[in-house]
Amino acid sequence: MSQQTFIRLKDVPERYGLALTTVAHLQKSDPDFPRTVKLGPRCAGLMIEEMEKYLESRKQK
Repeated sequence: MSQQTFIRLKDVPERYGLALTTVAHLQKSDPDFPRTVKLGPRCAGLMIEEMEKYLESRKQK
């Protein structure tokens, strides 16, 4: 079984250059955008693999 790696939402802007408001907008408007995963009581994140695949698919369009 492979281990899944997550990135916390607060770290998305630095790593991918997407503002948190953009992430929220994409989650509501784009069904292909990765869904948020609850990591703890006050922590949410995205699966890095899903985020990388999403961004790669956007480059190809």
